[in-house]
Amino acid sequence: MGMPIIQPYPITGFAELTPSPRTLLFFTPRLNEQGQLVDLQLYPRETLAAQPDRPQLQRVYLSDWMDPQVRPSLNAFWLSLEKGIPCRLTYQPTPATLGQATVTPMNGGYLVEFLPPDPAPDPRWESRSTHLPGDERPPWSPSFLQSLYQRLPGQQAIIYAYEPPEQTLQPLNQKDGDKRPTPIPLAGTQMLREQQVIHCQQLEAHTPGIASLLGLFEGGYRCFMMLPLRKGEQLLGALVVAHEQAHFFTSRHRKRIQQLGMELTPSLSLRLNSAASLPPPPKATPQVLEAILSHTPVGLALFQPLKEGERIVDFVCAMSNPAHAALMGHRLADIVGKPLTTLFPGTLQIGLFERLVQVAQRGIPQHYQQQAELAGMSMWGRFSLVRVGQNVLVTVTDITELKLTQARLDHKNVQLEQRVVARSKQIHNLTVLQNAILKHGGQAIISTSIDAVIQTANQACEKLLGYSPHELLGQFVQVQPGTDDSPFPVISFQSSRPATGNPAAILQQTLNGETYRYLEGGAITKMGSTVPILLAAIALQDEQGTTIGYLGIASNISALKTAQARLLQKDRELSTFFENALDMHCISDSGGVISTVNKAFQATLGYSAAELKAIPFLHLIHPDEQKWVYQHRLQSILQQPVRNQINRMRCKDGTYRIIEWNAIAIDEVVYGSAHDITERQESETQLQLLNQRLQLATQAAGQGIWESNLETDSLIWDDRMWALHGLEPGRPDWSFKSYLNLIYPDDLAPFLAQSHLGQSGEKIWNLTRIVRPDGAIRYIETNGLLIMGPQGQPVQAIGVAWDVTERKLAEEALRESEQRFREIAENVDEVFWIHSADPFRLLYVNPAYERIWNRSLQSVYADTTSFMECIVAADQPAMQTLFRDYRAGQEGQLDFRIEQADGSRRWLSVRTFFVRDGAGRVARHLGIVNDITSQKEKERVLEQSLQREQELNQLKSQFVSTASHEFRTPLTTIQTSTELIELYLDVPTGQASIRQHIGVIYKEIEHVTELLSDMLTIGKIEAGRVSVSPRWLDPVALCTQLMATHYSGRSDHRRVQLELVGKPYQAYLDEKLMSHVLSNLLSNAFKFSAQDPKLTIHFGANELRLEVADSGIGIPAGDRANLFQAFFRASNTIGIPGTGLGLVIARQYVELHKGRLTVQSKHKKGSTFTIWLPHLPEDV
Repeated sequence: MGMPIIQPYPITGFAELTPSPRTLLFFTPRLNEQGQLVDLQLYPRETLAAQPDRPQLQRVYLSDWMDPQVRPSLNAFWLSLEKGIPCRLTYQPTPATLGQATVTPMNGGYLVEFLPPDPAPDPRWESRSTHLPGDERPPWSPSFLQSLYQRLPGQQAIIYAYEPPEQTLQPLNQKDGDKRPTPIPLAGTQMLREQQVIHCQQLEAHTPGIASLLGLFEGGYRCFMMLPLRKGEQLLGALVVAHEQAHFFTSRHRKRIQQLGMELTPSLSLRLNSAASLPPPPKATPQVLEAILSHTPVGLALFQPLKEGERIVDFVCAMSNPAHAALMGHRLADIVGKPLTTLFPGTLQIGLFERLVQVAQRGIPQHYQQQAELAGMSMWGRFSLVRVGQNVLVTVTDITELKLTQARLDHKNVQLEQRVVARSKQIHNLTVLQNAILKHGGQAIISTSIDAVIQTANQACEKLLGYSPHELLGQFVQVQPGTDDSPFPVISFQSSRPATGNPAAILQQTLNGETYRYLEGGAITKMGSTVPILLAAIALQDEQGTTIGYLGIASNISALKTAQARLLQKDRELSTFFENALDMHCISDSGGVISTVNKAFQATLGYSAAELKAIPFLHLIHPDEQKWVYQHRLQSILQQPVRNQINRMRCKDGTYRIIEWNAIAIDEVVYGSAHDITERQESETQLQLLNQRLQLATQAAGQGIWESNLETDSLIWDDRMWALHGLEPGRPDWSFKSYLNLIYPDDLAPFLAQSHLGQSGEKIWNLTRIVRPDGAIRYIETNGLLIMGPQGQPVQAIGVAWDVTERKLAEEALRESEQRFREIAENVDEVFWIHSADPFRLLYVNPAYERIWNRSLQSVYADTTSFMECIVAADQPAMQTLFRDYRAGQEGQLDFRIEQADGSRRWLSVRTFFVRDGAGRVARHLGIVNDITSQKEKERVLEQSLQREQELNQLKSQFVSTASHEFRTPLTTIQTSTELIELYLDVPTGQASIRQHIGVIYKEIEHVTELLSDMLTIGKIEAGRVSVSPRWLDPVALCTQLMATHYSGRSDHRRVQLELVGKPYQAYLDEKLMSHVLSNLLSNAFKFSAQDPKLTIHFGANELRLEVADSGIGIPAGDRANLFQAFFRASNTIGIPGTGLGLVIARQYVELHKGRLTVQSKHKKGSTFTIWLPHLPEDV
């Protein structure tokens, strides 16, 4: 059978909304094979438990009601609902009206409520919004907007809101016109950030800037003002006001616009913060990222595409985490670096490989659920694929247990519905019995036609509903279905047929296909109130079984509901009383075995409830008293209650407490209550002593004792009271009225307000001035208690009084001192603060805090640790330690840094100290902060100069040592060769030896020249005299020319192997310096290797990389740290010529290009030197 009660409306748009508690229709989710929400279906709950012979209601899908214009945005709508975000729909019941509906996610489905048309601003703006999540309008009522527009000057006003993702301003509302205003792009947003108010008094067609972006001139406006709406530095939106008359806005108008703009700021701030209410996250360090990857339960893997040409043939796992490795059934080390199809051959069958290719090529993320075979077992997983750079990040969450839980929950829901049906049948049977008993009682009886029109009503209806039978005749019965908050239906009566829904169908639906049904509900009376009723609903049928009308018999169950509520309340009160009572309560059997005990019983004796249940009650009594208690109390406890019995009871720690207890037996169960009177007995013993001490104490403290009989207006003073007031003691007619004559005239009214005449409590306190007979004015402080009579009226007052004149004078002096202190503290440059000692609380911070921290004083008063937020993270632990010591009473001093809003840092120095009272205890905690930025800067310059001088001294020593060795060796060789030449000059056959030694001399001279050249180059670099003259050149041509010039005709026939990676492009380089670097690296590669060196040029998107690799002797691990130090040579280069300066010069030349030189080497395996250069330097 169909659903005539549902009127489909064309839905024109939607946006997310705060959930509404009211609902009309319950929809269940429709999921695809991946478990994603793709639609909502109307599936009434009653059909879940319907009998096989009863017809099912036809399903209706929400997407069938959607306007074709919004169907492309449905995926975002389903995604918002799947995340549990409530949404608002707009629908169009007629061409001239618009309405709203809310969709609220619930357990097992979604509640949809269609609301009447809303006079709010045009919701069709929302239907065109492409940002569904979080795109809810600020909660401005139409009356608020109307009032705002009336107060704004100008003919047009537009409210804009800032959208952080796009950094644009989107229009939310306008004063006049149906056309949607133009959004303000990023360029306009930047203008607003830089200006306070944009004001143009004369708009022209060619006026640039915001006016051009808004198209105001084309709209007929010739003058406008635009006010940025901010909260601190955060841009929230803007308010635009325009007028057709040029030069319309005045300074008064500008002030009014600014004031009204402030009324919009809170809602815009709330709207913006709803998407990002948390402060910016801390910078993700490698350690944090590593911890996240290692401990997150979600499997993470980064896959790098492998291509053949432009086609992706496989993916390599570039990164994974332990959770992903566990899900895949591999060790983490076995996954990274391995091809996807090798690790998981099943990815082709489950479609993962195809999805990875789609995400890598298109860049569109994919999120889905799928059942797959992983690690040898079947599991459900939630997969997310997102492109990161050229790679694809895959996250996998095991939701197998969730799916199993969902299946079990569905099964439980069906069982629950079945139990509800069974319970309804039981209620039905009980109601039939009750109806038979109350047939001739006062139940209200109403019968209706098949169309739910009332035909008859009895007189009891007037008592129940307030309607007379005559008033009910011809009325339509309307049944409002129940909700989750109020599951019972509500019956009302209307004079005309409802505009929506079929009343007869609703009645038939209420009967749930049965001929009669009993249910609880509510009925709306004539006065508009709702009365709870028990309703017997009966379908009236003829002999053929055709329904010809309906009969309802209702009973008022208000008293029953009230009794139930009172019973539940009483049960809660008794349970709360028993458990939380200050007295000890327990329940036991007649043998003294405890079954229930409250907290006070446990706390008094120190036993737990379980321990007390294991100890017979008699065993808790002191051994000396057990026999008597058993014979005289416990043996007869079932016949005679125990009253005010006092015994010593054993505690868990072996001590005894004096307990007074009562017990009474009801139906073989003994209920006992007791309370600890140990302190009371001790108190009674000491009460007399305390009374004596009180008299002595008041005399010692200079206090007087007074008593006033309020009924007879008599006042009794002790001798001290008379002395305090300068009067002779013993006046017989002394009364409260007489005492008022001593009060200082200005203090009389406050004194009476604080006395028993103006106070309703039991305590009174007063501080007032009196005038003694000798004219002296004294301050008297009074404390007292009121004693109430049987009717609750005060009948007597007693208390003490003492002279506090000296204290008041000292307080006034203290206030003057504090005022002078503030005048000094608020005009110094140092930050100064004060904390009280007990309790530890911030008392004062001077205004210098706002100047240095750039934060308000209110912020630090609200959160005394907020000053830590500006402190550099590296200095926060030391500051926290200092603050703990400061709070513990230890003085300290610390230099630290703060980071200001513009990113600059300042050095501050804090010193803490304390003020102690006369007993040596800390009374105040104080601190002073000085700005020492200039001092630290001077220290840094001095330290750098000292360090530079030390480096120069060290370099000088190293140079002298190395130079003496490097120069001595060739000079010694030259000297030896010269002496040998002189020897061979006299030998006729010595010409060959002479030429040999002359060659040696030339070689050594060349070595000395090379050493001198390198040393001069090092000196120029250190002195900053090496100039860089870069130009655009071809790196390939540079390397080819260098190889042809220096390495093409070697005697050992070795040559440089050149390889290019990526598409070549020109680089901004100094040809001379870069040739020197490459020549040094290639020469070393030939020198330390017997194989051909390899030169590889990588043309990357962001940087140019040149690698020189050899397979020679390599560099020992212990020597690599010192490789780029002047004159350093590795330990395995002994016997191989070299100065130890080549790599130092090469590295300096590379760094002059804003690049870096790195090395990777293995001993006896070879070395690879890499030059990293930026593709486009910052200064180009």
